[in-house]
Amino acid sequence: MQEVLDTITVPVYAAALGALWIIEGLMPAFEGWREARGQRARHLLLAAINGGVGAAMALAVAGVIVVCERSGFGLLRWMPVHPAFSFVIAFLVLDLTQYAMHIAAHKMPLLWRLHSVHHNATRMEATAAMRFHTIEVCFTCLAPIPVIALFGFNLPQVLLYHLVLMPVAMFHHADLRMPPALDRWIRWVIVTPRMHWIHHSRWQPETDSNYSAVLSIWDRLFGTMRSRRHAESVDFGLDGFTDEDTETLRGWFLSPFGERKAGLGEKPPSHLLVPDEPEADASAAERDAARHAAPASATMRG
Repeated sequence: MQEVLDTITVPVYAAALGALWIIEGLMPAFEGWREARGQRARHLLLAAINGGVGAAMALAVAGVIVVCERSGFGLLRWMPVHPAFSFVIAFLVLDLTQYAMHIAAHKMPLLWRLHSVHHNATRMEATAAMRFHTIEVCFTCLAPIPVIALFGFNLPQVLLYHLVLMPVAMFHHADLRMPPALDRWIRWVIVTPRMHWIHHSRWQPETDSNYSAVLSIWDRLFGTMRSRRHAESVDFGLDGFTDEDTETLRGWFLSPFGERKAGLGEKPPSHLLVPDEPEADASAAERDAARHAAPASATMRG
């Protein structure tokens, strides 16, 4: 299992990151691209730590897959499904699972404390996709096991999904100046930078939107899609954190523990919130109205 990860995933991830670094350098969306080198280095160090932990978790996932294969357990083994179609089913189900886990990370107080390490980044660039607390990485690796077992997914199907997931995640975190029209077209299929930047807004209604990991259809289907015509104006990060919390490895590991820190964030000026997909944003407006009608304790972050 580890040999498969090293010989396939690492080169694919490295190639994707290298390509994005070149494009970010040529077409940055934000000022200070070169000044983010320190953040990139720290993100890569965190990724190396999490990679070792994730490899151990992958062994557990592989063990479950082997047990299910030997016992003939799983929906895809019980139904006459063409192998190619089974890959499509696996990809869709795993991506939907990722969407559901992402929502859980925002709605469950304990998970949000961990996930806030990812959200308190004050700038977007490709390596921000690697900025996750190690405990959250364990959850992300192990939580899909029941789904994998129930459907009887095999190792190539799970591996294929992750070969797509990480490069797409790096892409939609990237400091990349893309024409808005092109972004909108690509956004009909996969999550794009202008879509995911909104998810990293300090204002909670925006933070609690655009949860999709690869395919954008889940946000459209479940009404969690939100857009901004001026997505480049998003103020990234979370209120309540110190520079040590947001800029150091020590802060990333320790900030989820102790007193609650993440604040709600202030609503941006209305002229910056004009959507570029009015239909998709209609349900977001309804959620905002419901949130304003709810008690303050119901809207506070965990």
